Amino acid sequence: MVWLFASIKCILLQNLLRSFNPFCYNAATIMKRHLLITVLLTVLTLTASAFAGFGGSPFQPSWDLDPILIKPGDDATLTVTLRMPPNHFVYQDKTSLDFMSLEGILVQKVTYPKSVLHEDPVTGQAAQVYMGEVPITAKIHVPASAEPADHDLIATLSYQGCSEKLCLRPEETQIQWTVRVVAATGATPDDTPAMTGEAPVPQEKVAEAPVFQLPTSADELVQRGLLWAFLAAFIGGLLTSFTPCVLPLLPITLMVIGVGQHRKHHHNFALAVMLTLGMTVTYALLGSLAAILGLQLGFLFQQKWFLALVILFFVFMSLSMFDIITLQMPMWLRNLLLKLGGKGPLGAFLAGISMGFLAAPCVGPVMGALLAFVGLTKDVWTGFLLMCSFALGMGTLFIVVGTFYGSLSHHTRKPHIAVWVKRVLGILLLLPALYYFDSFVPWIDRVPFLQQEGVVWITDEATVLSRAKAVNEPILVDFSAKWCAPCLEMDRTTFHNPDVVAKLSAHWVTWRVDATTMTPELKKLLDRFNVVGWPTVLFLNPDGTEIPKSRRVGEVISPEKMLSILGKLEQPYVVPAQPSDH
Repeated sequence: MVWLFASIKCILLQNLLRSFNPFCYNAATIMKRHLLITVLLTVLTLTASAFAGFGGSPFQPSWDLDPILIKPGDDATLTVTLRMPPNHFVYQDKTSLDFMSLEGILVQKVTYPKSVLHEDPVTGQAAQVYMGEVPITAKIHVPASAEPADHDLIATLSYQGCSEKLCLRPEETQIQWTVRVVAATGATPDDTPAMTGEAPVPQEKVAEAPVFQLPTSADELVQRGLLWAFLAAFIGGLLTSFTPCVLPLLPITLMVIGVGQHRKHHHNFALAVMLTLGMTVTYALLGSLAAILGLQLGFLFQQKWFLALVILFFVFMSLSMFDIITLQMPMWLRNLLLKLGGKGPLGAFLAGISMGFLAAPCVGPVMGALLAFVGLTKDVWTGFLLMCSFALGMGTLFIVVGTFYGSLSHHTRKPHIAVWVKRVLGILLLLPALYYFDSFVPWIDRVPFLQQEGVVWITDEATVLSRAKAVNEPILVDFSAKWCAPCLEMDRTTFHNPDVVAKLSAHWVTWRVDATTMTPELKKLLDRFNVVGWPTVLFLNPDGTEIPKSRRVGEVISPEKMLSILGKLEQPYVVPAQPSDH
């Protein structure tokens, strides 16, 4: 759009200057007309941008196109700026810059700007968002051994935002910088002026393995939202060490690895640390494996059958905390795992590796939730460090008790402490079960007497088209998401209104596209129908072609308005009732 108006401007200026008589027009007149044309075209550009949200993305990334000159051993900063119109924003936790190809260049740190607190029109709650211009910088380093050459750095800028009334779809833009490594006597990056270009049309994410980078500062951890996750993992590990499944194992495990009441503190401390390192290795490997499986399985943790397993898992763990059911590892397996250890540092390390299994089921629920989180992040370093934090939290009590074994061992036998922790964990374990159950089945569907019967939706495109052609009925397509508040409102009101339900059942084929989780198949469907956000309601002919000027985007259609729309659009396909003969 911008280049089109720029071309028009050049043509107008060229024709204007050709028509100028140098004896009649002076330079001031030319400048005034030049300024007038510029203002008019700027207004046209802004006007077009205001409507671009319905035909394209309102978010426009830009970055330096010129090669960045840098000497071996030096640092440089790359910047990509995401711009958006007024009354638009992108979510902080859904904005990321991930490097896919580095060609030997090191990325030391990715820095995001400070977000602002804004009321989310989707959820009605406060959310951290970016508005206006969002500069994202990446500090890079060229190794001193690098040879003079051009290096292409490819990154994917991911973001999702909203306007005040429309939930926009997630987007990805491929960013490419050229880093030109020059000899030590060559030019410096300051010698080359930067040129900023408009972003290309967002492309498919390149199929290369992502480069997982260890966070380099506390600020980066906070910006990535991981600091609280690490703290929660540590506290979770610390709490599990106080549960009845772990607490009684403290004196047994410490005695097996050689900790004694009459040993010196530093000896007991060293053995307890080796035990903790063994647990850390086990959990860290599990975290890395969860991230790798998450990368391969994609949306495993978002499938309903998996959510059902998670719900049952947490419910059973909670019931076991109240002694309603008993979940315990067989004694023969416990003895076998204990035999893997032995006294001394190596025995303590091996015993620590087996502690993850011996601590079940108390460790299981917390560890399972952490592994599910890691699988969703799909980051190997995140999984590794998160489970390290969990293991260190769990090992803290072992280190303290092991170091001061002689004076603290009798406290582990107090039953009232273990019972109190057990009951609290039993209550806490019900909370994630309720949370997942709420996502698994909308609450209104679990209370039938509070809600009218709703529209019966078909979710398979082939079935929709086949049925529409067979009965020669038009198609209503509802693109919605479970996190989209306007979508939920329309489902609760319009699509449960008895009159709307009756009309759709009589003369329409209803197709619902669940856009809660982005998949490659969903992305193709959104691109084919040019859907930019939700709620979006399409009205199709029986052959699957869209009825012109009928779609509704970002609008909560009232029952009355929906009935009016359906009545007009269904007329070509409704067969008038024949009068009966008497």
